[in-house]
Amino acid sequence: MSRSNTWFITRLNVPFINCGLVSKCSISFISLRVASAQRNIFALLKNNERDFLEFVLSRYIETGIEELDQEQLPHLLELIYHAVSDAAEKLGGVARIREIFFGFQKYLYDSQIA
Repeated sequence: MSRSNTWFITRLNVPFINCGLVSKCSISFISLRVASAQRNIFALLKNNERDFLEFVLSRYIETGIEELDQEQLPHLLELIYHAVSDAAEKLGGVARIREIFFGFQKYLYDSQIA
């Protein structure tokens, strides 16, 4: 695993090596998937967009794939920005938020873990 990949997992403080329990193994796999894809995910994003996706990815690691469902998007935005309208203002509008939220997922699942 490259140093930058380790940085992201360490920053989230996620246990990704010890697979003593099935849930830890799931977290391990999800963490490795995120670490593997993060360079592609963050490549063209502005800092505020990156912050939003770091939050989404941390929730994905903690909770699982359910966090990436489109129905979760308003809830995630409210957790960070307190209102969808504030999120739209900071991230460049609703269309851009949807583009960010759904666009990164292709990198997450197209990525191969080494």
